[in-house]
Amino acid sequence: MKTVFFIGQEKPLLNLKKYGCLEKFLKKDFLVLTTEEIASKYEFTNEVLIFKSSWTKKEWVTFQDYLYIKNFITTSRKTLNISLRTRLFGPYKLNSIKRMVFAFKYFYKFCKRLNFFLIYQKRNYRSTDLLMELRNKNILSFGDSDKIMSLLLNQNIEKAIAFTTLNDPILFDFIEVCKNLGINSIALPDCWDNISTSLAIPEDISKIYLWSMQQKSEIKTNYPQMLEKSEIYGSYRIKPDASEKLFSEKNTNDISILYLESNVFEDRNFVINKIAKCISETEYFDSLIQNVKFIIREYPGYRPSEPGFDCEVFPFKNFIIGECKFEIIVSKNEFLRDDLAGVNLVFSELTTAGLEAAFEKIPTIFIGSNQSPRFITTFRVFHFSFAQDLFNYFPIIKLDSKSDSQKLTKFLNKFIEGRFRNSLDTNENFNISKKLTFLAEAFDYDKWESESI
Repeated sequence: MKTVFFIGQEKPLLNLKKYGCLEKFLKKDFLVLTTEEIASKYEFTNEVLIFKSSWTKKEWVTFQDYLYIKNFITTSRKTLNISLRTRLFGPYKLNSIKRMVFAFKYFYKFCKRLNFFLIYQKRNYRSTDLLMELRNKNILSFGDSDKIMSLLLNQNIEKAIAFTTLNDPILFDFIEVCKNLGINSIALPDCWDNISTSLAIPEDISKIYLWSMQQKSEIKTNYPQMLEKSEIYGSYRIKPDASEKLFSEKNTNDISILYLESNVFEDRNFVINKIAKCISETEYFDSLIQNVKFIIREYPGYRPSEPGFDCEVFPFKNFIIGECKFEIIVSKNEFLRDDLAGVNLVFSELTTAGLEAAFEKIPTIFIGSNQSPRFITTFRVFHFSFAQDLFNYFPIIKLDSKSDSQKLTKFLNKFIEGRFRNSLDTNENFNISKKLTFLAEAFDYDKWESESI
């Protein structure tokens, strides 16, 4: 069986390499199909088929805009509508005249570049058919199908594998070619949120291998036509042999906290000071806590910045509350597992890394706030459909809520008490005892290998 391994975007490739899993999926006899841009950055020992993509950023944004409006008319998925709001009126909250004027200009430009009559007329089209219609109307160019077809036509390929964020325009062209050549195509989501936040999944994918029952429920709700093609295989990011320890053997007076950032802008000063204040208000603060170390793990991809906020250079200096020293450092580690080693507690914005920390049996608290000047804040993203399930498993704290701050102090109080008594009775306070397999499962390599034979 000849197999092609498709790499249409850089992020899944980076993650596979970062987790040391690329070799597990990219066998030596596989062909690699990728773009000139990616091939120029990475070396492969496999035979590589390279093409120059015709997709521009502007075209992909245009196609996304049509998909957002199509969704609004036909299904009105809340997750996508939150993002649509920023496409219509810009990224900021409308809390000043200046920003309202900016939003009006943004809305005018958005409306000017879309054919709303066409969207309404074709509202029930499949996403792949809508793409073809946009190309027939010269709204979009004809993409990469012909280039990919010319590379795969005489290769006698039977199977195609694509790790993808499902936010990759080239994937539509690749799947079209696979369908026309009778190639069995398999898509594997790169991240936990990919099903929930995807605008469209190419309908002609043969199979989609999911992380968990949660992703399958997202498929059932948002892409019912894909349900029979969906199967749970798990995620390579989840280790089946995670540590069973919750507390350190050494009951020192130090606490090491890992703070995980997402790709949404947040006021770092507010977050760190708020968490430190809640720690200082715990019952055992003066008697048991002498040092608190905050390790900030910055989001590895793009994260927006804002004028007036110190985003590029971390602004914090160490500080003292009472008798306790608070040390702030920014992690330089490439791998998440290196940051997780030795920490006692994790605060996480909405990111896959937070889920990984919980699977390592480290007490994990998901947090956010509405402090950002942007419309999509670190707390608003908890309205995304996949994030709603977190409320059944974890403490979810809105840091600019007085009642949630009090709740956080209670959680921290129980955590500190349990840590210094070396008691596992506090597990349920952080839902460590609950099964998280609904959210993600460890990848079933045996099943994957047996299918490949």
